[in-house]
Amino acid sequence: EENGENYVYVKGAPEILLKKCKFIYKNKKLAELDGHEKQKILDINKGLTLGSYRSLALAYKKTKSSDKTGFEENLVFLGIVGLEDPPREEIKETLELCKTAGIKVKMVTGDDKNTALAIAKQIGFEGGVLEGEEIDKLTDDEFMQVAKDVVIFARVKPEHKLRIVKALKQNGEIVTMTGDGVNDAPALKEAHIGVAMGKNGTDVSRDAADLTLKDDNFSTIVSAISEGRTVFNNIRKFLTYQLSCNYAELMI
Repeated sequence: EENGENYVYVKGAPEILLKKCKFIYKNKKLAELDGHEKQKILDINKGLTLGSYRSLALAYKKTKSSDKTGFEENLVFLGIVGLEDPPREEIKETLELCKTAGIKVKMVTGDDKNTALAIAKQIGFEGGVLEGEEIDKLTDDEFMQVAKDVVIFARVKPEHKLRIVKALKQNGEIVTMTGDGVNDAPALKEAHIGVAMGKNGTDVSRDAADLTLKDDNFSTIVSAISEGRTVFNNIRKFLTYQLSCNYAELMI
């Protein structure tokens, strides 16, 4: 609040936030945001996402009202920020190990489709892509059939993450879900094994999860699965040995 006026600052996906903007702050003054200007902004945004940047649009509004109704309408567009979040160096090798071990990995992200595809290309991650808006158009039965073949889910909301987990479970998959935010909690709870991040995860996500990664590293999950399979195989071998010995003794 300043001089009796309230300032509302908004951030979000460019293609969504632009629909709520009526003006643009340009050359140190306000101007009307027309269709031509919007298209220029969308083109800039596309260039960022194709370069694997996560894009974030910024806008604001001045109002004398304290009523929150309509705060996100008739906004003044300020600009787009491109954030680089490169994948870990070891992720490509880890994904190869998953493939060899028969583990299906799916990317679920709130980022733009182009950003998701650009990052996937960097790590050798290939497959079908589905966006949140497309998920909304599918019935639960339709989505259950589609989800098993889709590898990348982009521009998803919390409710989409929950639907993805449920659909995979209905397909007979054993589902592990990773997450770090408050909005990941429902999907973490729904998954057979919810895995939260220990360093950057929220308390809510850790409470909802079954396991917490202390190093926030995806490769740690793969190592844990490998160790678990080794233990399981050793137990099975031990039981087989014991049963065969005891059966022979009973025969004698």
